[in-house]
Amino acid sequence: TLFLSITTFSSFLVFKYLHYFNPKPTVAVLHGDIDFLYLGSSKLEKLNAWCHKRIFKIKSSQFKYIVLNKLAKERLCADGYLGRNEVIEINHPFANLTQNYPPLSVVSPIKLGHIGSMEVARKNSHLLYKIAEMFKNEVKNNQLCFETIGLITPNVIPFKNNWVLERVGNTKPNQPDYLTRTEYEKYLSELHFTLFFIDKQQYIFRTSG
Repeated sequence: TLFLSITTFSSFLVFKYLHYFNPKPTVAVLHGDIDFLYLGSSKLEKLNAWCHKRIFKIKSSQFKYIVLNKLAKERLCADGYLGRNEVIEINHPFANLTQNYPPLSVVSPIKLGHIGSMEVARKNSHLLYKIAEMFKNEVKNNQLCFETIGLITPNVIPFKNNWVLERVGNTKPNQPDYLTRTEYEKYLSELHFTLFFIDKQQYIFRTSG
């Protein structure tokens, strides 16, 4: 069985065509890109949506999709994009840390963080900076600490301030921008609470993050 965890939408479409002519048991995870079926606005987002529609129309009993929540499955099936026998729903895997971390004691500073890539239009991630600005005195007094763990997309940059600690990963040329797994887990283990600002429509397809 072939397993596709994540791929670009263009590669995904090519792979689905190849699979049609040489079918083998395959499972593909559907991530946040499927929100463009409903909310795509730019030319690239609409192209992404068109590719996913083509992918879904190429039928094969050997090809299954995994979604990471029941809401996404219900929406895709109700709107005719996929049949129920094509979709496997699972809970988002979260208890898969490489090591066990001791429970945090609630002492100052209380750490609140945003996890994953920061985006304005799709995630309202910039609001983390606004909230941190509102509580800057508590940040100064080491009572609160606001962190972002993951990539910061260019559209978030105008909202940046000095009240959010940014865990953004590598900054060396020609190297991936992502945090290492060890760094990612360490920073997550130090948070007391996570903050997300995703609206109802986006939430349905955002849980892969």
